Amino acid sequence: MDVDQSTFHAIQIQPNSRNPYGLDENCVFVSMAYLVSTRSDNVTPHDIVNMSEMMQPADGRGGLEPYDIERLLAAVAEKKRLKYVFQQWSDHRALDEVLESHGTKKVAVLYRRNNKYRTGHCVVWDMDLQGNGQKGYLDFQQAQHPVPCEKDGDEYIDDMLEYYFLFEGRA
Repeated sequence: MDVDQSTFHAIQIQPNSRNPYGLDENCVFVSMAYLVSTRSDNVTPHDIVNMSEMMQPADGRGGLEPYDIERLLAAVAEKKRLKYVFQQWSDHRALDEVLESHGTKKVAVLYRRNNKYRTGHCVVWDMDLQGNGQKGYLDFQQAQHPVPCEKDGDEYIDDMLEYYFLFEGRA
């Protein structure tokens, strides 16, 4: 089978503390590591792999499907003795309301881009970004430090949400 290589492009991702190997399809792992971390316990994507016994997707393989994400959440929640929530998004409540109802300030959101392949991504909504009440999305995969974002390309993340997950009671 011949593959037209002109349709592919390489993405160079710089390693960071949440994504030390610079992988470009492990957004669920890096987001989950942030959600599970505490001030005294900095969880890495490698720790998530160890807890779940699931490997991070290799570059080029594609990300995780919702079924895999739920398996990953269940394994990590069991190891960390946490209660998790994984739900399909419905826009009848604001993210802040969802978080307040679960006693947490952070949630990972999953969305699909409106591109030819409907590729997905996972970022974190944090109600207290800098400890000063500032709210916003953070992308832990793409840069040396978490990148605040509200759009992916030309589209607002809020308009593309499909699922969310969180760990109850994690501030």
